[in-house]
Parts: sequence; C-alpha cells; structure tokens
Amino acid sequence: MKNRIFLAIFVLAFLFCFVFLIQTDAIIKYDFPYKTCTTWGSYGSGDNQLSSPYKIYLMYPHYPSTLLISDSGNNCIKAIHFDGLNKVERWFPISGLRKPKGTVRVTSVGALDFVLIVDSLNNRILVYDLITHSAYGEVRGFSRPSDIDYDYTGYVYVVDTGNQCIKRQRRASLLEPFNNFIGNPGRQGSGDGQFNNPQGIAVRVRGEEGYVYVADTGNHRIQKFGLDGRFIKKWGSRGSGNGEFYNPQGIAVDKFGYVYVADTGNHRIQKFDPEGGFIAKWGSRGSGDGQFYYPTDIEISDNGDVYVADSMNHRIVKFHIEIERPEPVSPPGE
Repeated sequence: MKNRIFLAIFVLAFLFCFVFLIQTDAIIKYDFPYKTCTTWGSYGSGDNQLSSPYKIYLMYPHYPSTLLISDSGNNCIKAIHFDGLNKVERWFPISGLRKPKGTVRVTSVGALDFVLIVDSLNNRILVYDLITHSAYGEVRGFSRPSDIDYDYTGYVYVVDTGNQCIKRQRRASLLEPFNNFIGNPGRQGSGDGQFNNPQGIAVRVRGEEGYVYVADTGNHRIQKFGLDGRFIKKWGSRGSGNGEFYNPQGIAVDKFGYVYVADTGNHRIQKFDPEGGFIAKWGSRGSGDGQFYYPTDIEISDNGDVYVADSMNHRIVKFHIEIERPEPVSPPGE
C-alpha cells in the first residue's frame, strides 16, 4: 500500500514539473528539437568537395534552394541546389580569388543582377554579372574584409575586418569607394560601437524598421545597430554558458526577427530573441549528427531550413526547425 502511495505521489510530481516547464518555456531554452535533413560535402577540391567553407548565402526568394558557398580553402565560389539532387554548378569561373569570405546578390528591376564576392586576401569586393557570367568590376579600399550583406532598400554593407569597421555604399554606386558606417577605421576597441576583428553581419529590414547585427568576434559578443548607424545594444562575453561566445563568426536573422549565431569556438549554434534574450542552443565539437567543428556561418530560409557552414568538417549541414516558440499559457481559471 505504501509503495502504491509513493508511486502515485511520484507520478503527480512528475506531471506537475512537466506542465510547469511547458508553461515557463524552459523546455525550449534547454532542448531545441530539430531534424538533420542533409549533410553535404567532404574534404577535397572536386565538384562535390569543400575545403574550409567560410561563408554561405541562400539566394532566397529568387532561388530558394540554392546556396552560394565561399569555398575559402579552394579559393572559389560554388553553388549547390538542395532539391534532392544536390547538384553543384560552377557559376563563377573566376581565377585569382584569395580566401573568398562571403557573397550577396544585388538586383534592380531591368537594370542589374550582380553577385558581390568578398575577396578577402585581395582586399577587394568583386562584382560578378549574372547576366553575362563575367566579372563586372571591383572595389578596393578594404583590409581583409570578411562578410557582406544587402538591406533591400539600396545599401550594401561590408565587414572591413582589418580596419575594424563596417562600411556601406548605395546599390547605384557599387563601383565607388565604400564609406565608413560604424566603428573607428584602424582603431580596435571594446566600447559601444567599437570592434575587435568583426567577421559577421546580418541586416534585417521589415517595414519601416531595420537593424544591423554584427558578430564582434574578438570581443566575443553581438552588437545591434539601427540603419542610421546608432548603437542600440550588445550582448555576450567570452565563455561557454548560455548567451556567452567564443569567437563568434557568423550571424543570421529569420523572418520573425530571431537571431542565430555561429558560436565558432564553442562549436555550436545559439538562438536569441531580437533583444538578445537567450532561447536555445545546439551542437558540440565533433563530426557526428548534430555536431560541428568550428562552424563559421549560418543561413535561415522562411520555411525553417537552417544551413550551417561546418568549416573544419569541410561540409554544409542543413537542419529543419520543427517547433516554434509557444504562446504564453494562462494559468487555470483565467
């Protein structure tokens, strides 16, 4: 009889804790369900091989299953199509690239269709014409640039890593020198709006609001700015706990405004709300399912597909998020 009473109490206590965790959202914060859809690539220089892929760019919505890969170790740009075939096309027969570290597509109706390539060790942005399939021009004035983004209102942003700043230019003036936008060129720092070897950027514009998120790598943090360059907030410090980073190098923002960070030195991905509140994390060092070895970039599609440049495993990993953040649950009786 005592054993039955004890068992009943145990079961009730378990159910109470389970309901409490659901209502307080604690399950999502510490257990982020996902499904591994595809792992693509292996070390080498062939069409279906990679060598330290550094940055990735999803050509959404124009080509929602096409991913551009900055194959840094092979000094080239590759495109893969996650349509069940994973076919590789060499869209960019460009010689002379040295450690490419990012791409972005820039278009305007009836006028241009370019892919901008961050040619890091050549200290330039190369403009590639998708219509003629040839190099259109280049922009100099950078020092080891490492990422690029486009805000769809007409501005292109470049992480000028060696100069410790973010630069930008209007779409209509792509071949003109980029102007300093955030940071003090040539001056490393840890204050608000200062950088220590930044290596990732994500720009999100929705309606009249827009934000620029920067992976401030050497300061082990994320900084958030307005489209006018004003500092808004920062989060993170060096460590391996929730919301801490070790040399984060990649960042992306989904359609709901959630921020995803490739926490490179901790071999994991972290997810935050738009204000930097920690939501979830997944990954550990290794080459198995759900593991990473120095992930350096991340991209998210509107349908929940998550792509990760798993750099030192020389592969691209594609996940699909199976859950969304639940709505608050009202206590019984309300």
